[in-house]
Amino acid sequence: MNRRQFIRTTAGGTAFFLAGRRVYAIGESPALRKFIQRLPGAGPSGIPVAPPDVSTYPGSDYYRLVMGEYTQQLHPDLPRATKLWGYADATNSAPVFRHLGPLVVAQRDRPVRMTFTVSAIGVLAAALLATLMMRDGRRTAEKTADREPELAA
Repeated sequence: MNRRQFIRTTAGGTAFFLAGRRVYAIGESPALRKFIQRLPGAGPSGIPVAPPDVSTYPGSDYYRLVMGEYTQQLHPDLPRATKLWGYADATNSAPVFRHLGPLVVAQRDRPVRMTFTVSAIGVLAAALLATLMMRDGRRTAEKTADREPELAA
């Protein structure tokens, strides 16, 4: 798809959506009671504290954080749980995802090493990644979509 075809397609799609009925979030959102839940604190039932791995890199604290999709009931008045993306500590245990992720407690004069990994890519994200990374045909895009991105610090 060249630039002209892309602009024509996006302009047509935008016109289609703008010509449709208007949608107001206030009309479709249920009335929610305010301030009925406590904010999560630090600890196993709230925001977990990630324990460091001190043996992989002696002399420094090492953390492996993974990103993944999970569901969570955000408010008791909502009819079902909401799909979210969050982080979990995968250093010493099975990952438990939270929207704020685990707390990493750093100490002065002690180095910290972290590895961030995207553990699962949704179908739409994989298709978008394949489309954006396509350089020399379909084969390159398929190879790129199969690989999980990883950032290491």
